[in-house]
Amino acid sequence: MGFLHCFGSQDLKLLTKEAWKAFQQMFEENGILVYQSREMVEIPVQVPTEAERGAETRRLKVNELMERVRDGYWAMESISNAEASAEFIATLHTSLTPIIDQQAEQNSLDSFEF
Repeated sequence: MGFLHCFGSQDLKLLTKEAWKAFQQMFEENGILVYQSREMVEIPVQVPTEAERGAETRRLKVNELMERVRDGYWAMESISNAEASAEFIATLHTSLTPIIDQQAEQNSLDSFEF
């Protein structure tokens, strides 16, 4: 057998009962259990609700839009067109400011107590 030169004779057991117990004890001292058997563990799969699926879809759409905006900006920066980059930022600012302000206003109304 080709591995005998590495591990010795077949009579030599690398993992003795004493070594296994010492290994287990090392983990048990730290509060970790070493399992000696295997069994199937079933983890229930939580099916997302309609609201959760909708929220995930909206999150993905926002991420896609943000990525497209970044790609457009960096494309202009890569050709060193400072004027086009500045115009892009100004247009983006003009487009997003009303949306951000409306959201901020809505948030402040939600927190206002009557």
